Amino acid sequence: DAHILVVDDNPVNLTVAKGLLEPLRMHTDTAPGAAEAIEAIHKVKYDLIFMDHMMPEVDGIEATHIIRRLVPSYNDIPIIALTANAIGGAKQMFIKEGMNDFCAKPIEMKDILSILKKWLPKEKILPFTDISGGSVQDIPEIHSPSGDDTNISNIKELDVSRAISLLGSEKLYRTVLKEYYSAIDKKRNSILGHKNNQRWRDYTIEVHSLKSTSKQIGADHLSSLAAELEKAGNENNIDFIMFHTEEMLTEYLKLKDILKPYFPECAENEAEKPPQTADVFELLSKMQEALDNFDTLQIDEVTEQ
Repeated sequence: DAHILVVDDNPVNLTVAKGLLEPLRMHTDTAPGAAEAIEAIHKVKYDLIFMDHMMPEVDGIEATHIIRRLVPSYNDIPIIALTANAIGGAKQMFIKEGMNDFCAKPIEMKDILSILKKWLPKEKILPFTDISGGSVQDIPEIHSPSGDDTNISNIKELDVSRAISLLGSEKLYRTVLKEYYSAIDKKRNSILGHKNNQRWRDYTIEVHSLKSTSKQIGADHLSSLAAELEKAGNENNIDFIMFHTEEMLTEYLKLKDILKPYFPECAENEAEKPPQTADVFELLSKMQEALDNFDTLQIDEVTEQ
């Protein structure tokens, strides 16, 4: 009978959260932002809300303030921050801002279970019976990787075993990996667009998101590169951003090539997509630089592209 709301602007994180919560047989809804979350709480009385900390437009802290202020019946409902920046003092900061606790990203099954045991109403935490009629006590067992989809386990560029251990099942890992792969072009174009238009707050939020989702799938090197750029964004270190963004995006696109053979159905859909605005914008920026430097060879090359 438990009702859970997960609020996060990143589809990969929503897939992770829903996948982890699904075996627990609760009613789980998702919202991609604060506006949708506020709409949802007027329709359903949730027992617990997982709230992403860093979101564009309205972040998780501000969304919590709005919920507490607009809907008095939610003053006592646990709101749990989802954050990839679980630094010292984070819990105290979230509590001060009206949240109850936090769950670190990349999200782990054991952390989700711990949060639910602590904050759900006790009467809603029950043993359940599996389909064979046997009693399953307390929580579902976290399974180690099965023999299915063994090729996924052989992606040497990713720490697959650790990623699966976080999620609890290889099936969920494949689902999350597919969502991650499908979002690569859109995420890359968004990061480039924010950089080229000097929208540094939005840029920082995007690379923060890439940091946590890459860590979730086991892409540790890419996650580290994104973390450095997030730090630069928070410190307004524009020179570092301009110099290192391309390096990070090159690594990101390498991962797309690595994952492509595992999701041919997604690759077929990509073939039908027209060129993205951000791609054209990047070429125009290169053309501007070539013109400024009177570099006729570069002008010819960019024109051909």
